[in-house]
Amino acid sequence: MKSVLFLALFAVASAVQYESSDIFTKELSVPENPEEFFSNYQNSLIVEKQREPRISNGQNATDGQFPYAIRVTIFDTTGDTFVCSGVIISSTFMLTVRHCFDPVLTYRVMAVVGAADRLSSDIVSRFSERFWFAPAIDGWNPDLAVCEMSEPFPFNSRIGSIRLPSRTQQGYEFAGYPIQIIGWGKFENS
Repeated sequence: MKSVLFLALFAVASAVQYESSDIFTKELSVPENPEEFFSNYQNSLIVEKQREPRISNGQNATDGQFPYAIRVTIFDTTGDTFVCSGVIISSTFMLTVRHCFDPVLTYRVMAVVGAADRLSSDIVSRFSERFWFAPAIDGWNPDLAVCEMSEPFPFNSRIGSIRLPSRTQQGYEFAGYPIQIIGWGKFENS
């Protein structure tokens, strides 16, 4: 999930004022019965694709250790399903990476949060109504996507938002600060 990288990119992207016409927006499909969809999805044999499914020198997280960590599942009209990571930035918004989405083919986005084990009964699922891509800044693509959720995340000890840089930290580089990279993945190929 590279949460600190997200924070740095978000800080850079938020430091620039955009015209609304510069920001790509797409409306998404939310299932009529989200709980039934999620239950069927958990029990399905869908093969999820990950851009890089291995984590080097990783370790398992404990429940509640990263309450802002989201497992993002992206559904394309081709039938492909991709898994990425993201972070909760407010009760109704999440931040993830742009390269997980196809602007034309992506039609549904599901966020799962609340437990380190994706099959846990403590898992909460939410669907995104729409997403936005951060526009290029002087030819540089910040690779950010923000998703608005159809329902708020129920904040508790296992679900909460990540701390974002404040306006007074705008332009601050955070050099020398320790980082911790988190995400969903496997330690091996089997």
